[in-house]
Amino acid sequence: MTDDSKHIDYLIARYLSGEASAEERTEVERWCAESEEHKAYFEELRLIFDRAATLETDTQFDVDAAWNHIAPQLKRSKRIDFRQRSWMTWASVAASVAILIGVWVGIARYEMLGKDEQSIELAANNISKKVLLPDNSKVEVEPNSRIIYAEGFGKTNREVTLVGNASFDVHHQSGPAFTVRASGTFIKDIGTAFRVKTDGDTSVVEVYVKTGSVVFYTENNRGIILKQGETGIYNKITKEFTKTEPAKPENPPAVVKAFNFQETPLSEVIDLLQKAYNVRISLSNPKLGSCTISVRFENEDIDTIIEIVAETLNMKVERKNKGYLLIGEECSK
Repeated sequence: MTDDSKHIDYLIARYLSGEASAEERTEVERWCAESEEHKAYFEELRLIFDRAATLETDTQFDVDAAWNHIAPQLKRSKRIDFRQRSWMTWASVAASVAILIGVWVGIARYEMLGKDEQSIELAANNISKKVLLPDNSKVEVEPNSRIIYAEGFGKTNREVTLVGNASFDVHHQSGPAFTVRASGTFIKDIGTAFRVKTDGDTSVVEVYVKTGSVVFYTENNRGIILKQGETGIYNKITKEFTKTEPAKPENPPAVVKAFNFQETPLSEVIDLLQKAYNVRISLSNPKLGSCTISVRFENEDIDTIIEIVAETLNMKVERKNKGYLLIGEECSK
């Protein structure tokens, strides 16, 4: 292991544990951006940390046993002439040994799950896999993706770790909120069905809300609230959240109400107007229905139309219980 590799391991350990300074975080992110190999190595270490995060933190480990486990591997490695090393080298070697012990303890803890708090991992290979969680929440794990959760899920915690893509339909109950941990981000349910996407472009995490709403955030960013139809994107490079709102449907074309009466009997005019405007129009004398009128209306309100008809035919108008009464003399032939 070169000094550079030991140094980056040290920084990644601090980064994943949340202890890295701003400068150290920047250095790790710059290193990850240098190559796909660096990214893959970082994600492999992150997965170990994510798995450990689903467990209780008070489990005790035998550090001496950890050392005995890695010591034979150190003895088999190339002998180092420490007399030619400066105190800085001693410090870096000590740091690398501490990291080796820390990583082994993390792995040992994961391997011990079968004895204590069994962690359950569900993976989908070439086809999607539908899963019913212990709290009756439904998950559709997409191909080449997996979810991990503790055996006591639904009682003391409801946190799921996601690697890849999955859709969640959350069952609501009292107690801990349903939370998805995905590639350094958290999606907390507020009454929801949603989809999380972390594969493909590994620099972003995408959340689409089908129904309800979620809080989409990280440990250091309060994040955003997403509602039905909205998509949230977190850029792991810039540490920024963006929201895409659902496309608004185009306004339907306005309904045109046009009438072109040419020597049309008033009875027919009234019949058409009643159907078009859902109003009642009465005549004081049934014989007024034979009066004819020639006039054109386009998108006029019913009050205006009635006034024009009455004026054209020399009639008067009275309003009657959501309707109109036309009063006049019998039209001359």
